[in-house]
Amino acid sequence: MNSPAKPRYLTKSRFKIAVECPTKLYYTGKPTIYPDAKQEDDFLMALAEGGFQVGELAKLMYPGGVEVSAKTHQAQIDETTRLLERDEVTIFEGAIADDGLFARVDVLRKTGSQVELIEVKAKSFDSTVQNSFRGARGGIDSGMRPYLQDVAFQRHVMSLAYPNLQVRSFLMLADKSKTCSVDGLNQRFKIRRQDGRPVVTVAPGTDAGAVGAPVLTAVNVDEFVDEILREPLSVPGANGLLADLAQDWAERYRTDRLIPPTVGAHCAKCEFHTTSPSAGLQSGLHECWKIAKGWSESDFATGSVLDLWNFKGKQKLIDAGVLRLDKVTREHLKYKEGIEGLSRSERQWMQASGRWPGDTGFYLDTALMRRQMASWIFPLHFIDF
Repeated sequence: MNSPAKPRYLTKSRFKIAVECPTKLYYTGKPTIYPDAKQEDDFLMALAEGGFQVGELAKLMYPGGVEVSAKTHQAQIDETTRLLERDEVTIFEGAIADDGLFARVDVLRKTGSQVELIEVKAKSFDSTVQNSFRGARGGIDSGMRPYLQDVAFQRHVMSLAYPNLQVRSFLMLADKSKTCSVDGLNQRFKIRRQDGRPVVTVAPGTDAGAVGAPVLTAVNVDEFVDEILREPLSVPGANGLLADLAQDWAERYRTDRLIPPTVGAHCAKCEFHTTSPSAGLQSGLHECWKIAKGWSESDFATGSVLDLWNFKGKQKLIDAGVLRLDKVTREHLKYKEGIEGLSRSERQWMQASGRWPGDTGFYLDTALMRRQMASWIFPLHFIDF
């Protein structure tokens, strides 16, 4: 007898991918077809591991919490449901789901019909700074927006799954205004890999007292979550309320249907990009441009405007139909020669035109380099991060 197919949920991580570009939902989770560059990036993996460590630290702030440890989605949901039947409970990694949407919440604290939904992030902020979640013009800070959208998605799923509960939303972040009172705090949370996934091993004897005064602060973000849920969410190729977009994405992901691509400057950050598709591996970015713009392999070989170094006008060029690198002109770049060394537009024009002084395959301004070196004061110190 065949086992039932594993359900395809729109999780909070897939929701984040869809906000960046809905079409990427079709490519994610298919590493043998569409390799994911983020999964092969050691730096990004190290950042993610830091998040796991902070998550373990946060648990120590809520003694008596119960962790949901079931393996399958349904078992996690069932275990969380049973725990939420208690009048008072703190749940770590609680699983909530409704109609194709799924999220695991870092910390859920329930008292009667009141619930605190707490998302823990390894991002720092200063609790002494007023309006640190808003930008200079009053809108939500662009650096904080992805984290707040994450919380908004979770609260949306929670409201669908448990409409009778009153939910308050929190972000727990590293507080720069606080000083760590314990030496070697990070050494208490060792990272190891199990089946390719990071697992945190907490040193014996590590409890709330052992980690000293809290360096994490939970901030109520209901104001921002309400705003995100109330106002239209604009993503490549779509604009609508988070609830409506999430439902559409969940159905598309469940049925494994490609969302028609909308190409633009955001494609430059696409992780589903293989420069030389071969051995059964395909490039999601290449497929998008073939579908949306009718590009061929020869077009990709020539280079696209996405390749332009440090150029902020990529979207304008794409909107104007200038897609290939060899179609970029000096006027597009607002070409201006540098007073000493290359200007930014000169560097960009070298890339677009494929021509540079000497035609040696690289460019080095030897005279400028020597003048700069002459100004160096010894001894020199080189710090490798």
